[in-house]
Amino acid sequence: MGVASLIVLAAEYGVAVGSLLPRALYRLSVEPGEPWRGHCPEGHPVAGWLGPARCRHAAAGPDLPSPAAAATNPDLPSPVVVATGPDLPPAAAPRTDLPPPAAAAASPGSASPEGPGLQRPGVESPDPAEGPGLPRPGAESPDPCGDPGVGVAGRRGPHGYGMPAGRAAVFAGAVCAALAGAVGARPEGVAYVALAPVLVLLVLVDRAVHRLPDALTLPLAAAAAAALGGAALAPGAAGSWRLALLGGGALGASYLLLHLINPAGLGFGDVKLALTLGVALGWYGWGVWAAGAFLGFLYGALYGLSPVLRGSAPRKEAFAFGPFMAAGALTGVLLGGFGA
Repeated sequence: MGVASLIVLAAEYGVAVGSLLPRALYRLSVEPGEPWRGHCPEGHPVAGWLGPARCRHAAAGPDLPSPAAAATNPDLPSPVVVATGPDLPPAAAPRTDLPPPAAAAASPGSASPEGPGLQRPGVESPDPAEGPGLPRPGAESPDPCGDPGVGVAGRRGPHGYGMPAGRAAVFAGAVCAALAGAVGARPEGVAYVALAPVLVLLVLVDRAVHRLPDALTLPLAAAAAAALGGAALAPGAAGSWRLALLGGGALGASYLLLHLINPAGLGFGDVKLALTLGVALGWYGWGVWAAGAFLGFLYGALYGLSPVLRGSAPRKEAFAFGPFMAAGALTGVLLGGFGA
């Protein structure tokens, strides 16, 4: 199979898997200490971890939240709920400024003493939905999160949230295609391409909330070591599994030392990510390992100093370093693949 065919297959794989990342990205993008997200922004439950970030339930309109969102957030206005039964008008709060019913029944033929807001006794009341601000019963769509007979004003159709699936698919597809083009038909290319979408997910989560979840970093390090170990057993491998393991330990130890020196500048999630990146870089030797590690710091430094280079004030806010670590490691692996 030619390199062009491998690039196409890898790109298709990346696009297919990348299109499933937005839901996991949304659920994992929480601050440290908070549970993973289980509901969409409208309050509907999110099922599963893989798939597009799109809720099949109807969403609340621009002025009114959904009942679930209003129930979980007391600062949101309560939606208007109307009964949809054929003979059930909306319930009205009792009024205390009206005379007793006996006074109204004393003169049935005269004008209503209660004023224009009440009907004469014996006269059929108009449709309560005709009044201002009251929706017609039965005109609203059923509440997808509650009883089927309850509708909510201002409701629209299914809605999306989080990153569009197309953007994540293109990102993952491009990374997988680049790896396939650099590594070619060698067995380690399967390991790199197979694990690349997980690294893409980590980069997106870190960029969103400056966090690298343990649920991804540690399993990814173990998977990278195992996958390259399998590649080392196959004919045609161009790297060393022993160097890959040493590279993972060396880069992890280096980042751990930096974390202990400056915990505020380098998070412990970066230390765990360094294990995976060190394994990937060490496969092609210490030269590639050093290049990938250095480029990660170089990319981060250029981003941090970019306002100064443009003549603006220095960047003061913290930024996620994981994406630059991954970019440096990707560059190193591409160089190692082409060199091999």
